[in-house]
Amino acid sequence: MPASNNPHDALFRCLLENPEDAGALIREQLPPDIAAALSGRPPVLTDATFIDPHLRETRADRLYELELMNGTPALLYILLEHKSTPDAETPLQLLGYMVRIWQRYVDSGLAGGGSLPAIVPLVIYHGRKPWRVPLSVFDCIAGADPWKEQLRDFRYIVRDLGRIDDASLSRRPIVRAVLLALKYAMAEKAPREIIAEIVASLPEGSILEIQSLIYIVRTFSQLDRETLIDIVREARPGRRDDMVSLAAQEWLQEGLEKGIKQGRQQGLEQGLEQGIEQGREQGKSLGEVQGLAESIVEILTTRFGRVDPALEARLAELPSETLRQLVKRALTIPEPDSLLDTPSP
Repeated sequence: MPASNNPHDALFRCLLENPEDAGALIREQLPPDIAAALSGRPPVLTDATFIDPHLRETRADRLYELELMNGTPALLYILLEHKSTPDAETPLQLLGYMVRIWQRYVDSGLAGGGSLPAIVPLVIYHGRKPWRVPLSVFDCIAGADPWKEQLRDFRYIVRDLGRIDDASLSRRPIVRAVLLALKYAMAEKAPREIIAEIVASLPEGSILEIQSLIYIVRTFSQLDRETLIDIVREARPGRRDDMVSLAAQEWLQEGLEKGIKQGRQQGLEQGLEQGIEQGREQGKSLGEVQGLAESIVEILTTRFGRVDPALEARLAELPSETLRQLVKRALTIPEPDSLLDTPSP
C-alpha cells in the first residue's frame, strides 16, 4: 500500500485493501437497484494509476471490476472526496476518468463490437458543508434544458457521510468503524462513545487498526490525549499497552514535525533541534533511544514507504547521540539504505 501524506487517504486506502470490506462498502453505498444487480463475488481491484498521475498520491481513488448477476463485468470507480468544501470540478473530472477507462478498454481490444462496460462513479464525501455540486456534467451546461434528454447525462453517485445516520453507515463493523472515523474527523466534536466504538471494532493487531489509531490521533483535534488513553483502556483492555504505545509514537512524531515546521522560518537546523527536543519530551515514557529510533523509522516510512526490518533492528541498537544525528539525515538522504553510510567530510 503506497504511503500517503494525507491521513484521510491513508485510512480509506487501508480499508479498501480488504476485498470483503471494499465489497461491503460498495454494495451498501450504491442505490439498492444497482447493488441488487451485482453478483456476490468480491470486487477485483484493477489498475487506476493511468487515470491521473497527479492524483496518484493525493486521493484514495480505486477502480474495481464487479460481476453482474448475468455474468457481465461492470466497472465501478470509487473516489474519496476529502476536501472541507465540495469540489465544483467533480462532474467534469469524473467524466474525464470514465473516458480514459473506456479508451484503455478499447485499446486493449476488449471492446468487441464496440461494446463498453458500464461505469458507476461513486464519491464518498465527508466534508462539513452539504454536497451541492451538480451530479452530472450536463447539469453544468448553461441553456441545455430544451435538449438535455438528447445529451444523455452521465451521473455519478455521492454519499455524504455527514448526512447519513450513524446506524445506517454499514452493517459490517469494520467498514462502519472507518466511516465513523471519517465522518467525525470533520465534526466539531466526536462523542466519546463513537470513538470507543471505532477503537473496539478494529481488527486486532491489523494494519487497519494501526492506521485508524494514527488517523484518530492526527485528525481528531478536539480529543485530548488523556481521554483517548482512557478510551483505549476501556474499549480494548487486551490491546491497551500496544495501542497506547502506538499513540505515544504518533504524538512524538507530531512533536518533531511541529518543531521542524516552526523552525523553518528561523533556519532548518534550529527547527530540527526544536523538533527533536519536543519529541524527546513527549517520548520519555517510551525511553529516549526507542523514541528516537521510532521517529527515524516514521520519517523514512513517510518518505519512502515500508522500512526494511533489518534497518529497524540496527537502529534499536544505536546510542541516543547517534540517533539524534540520524534524525536529521533521515530528512535528506536519497534512499533508506544510505542512512547509516558514513557522511562525506
